[in-house]
Amino acid sequence: MVTEAPNSSLIARPAMKARARIAAALLLALTVCTIVWLRPGQADTPWQFSVTPYVWGLSVGGDTALGPVSSDLDVPFSDILEELNFAVMGHLEARRDRWAL
Repeated sequence: MVTEAPNSSLIARPAMKARARIAAALLLALTVCTIVWLRPGQADTPWQFSVTPYVWGLSVGGDTALGPVSSDLDVPFSDILEELNFAVMGHLEARRDRWAL
């Protein structure tokens, strides 16, 4: 029999915050490296950088039924945003001549 620790969601939140801090630190380090690489006059072919952040906003709505019981479903974006712990999505690209990361 498997038992769950009491308030296990509260235990997971500090770990999620730590991951968010690590992701923010990595993003900051990448930005600093990009600024250093963008100095003019260092090479014949300059580096080209591309950063594309993705932003999604959604709400959930509809009808659901199970046999004779039916219900409306409506969850606005503001409620979803309040429950969101952390999310980042994007695309980073660095190019120089034939090479790309």
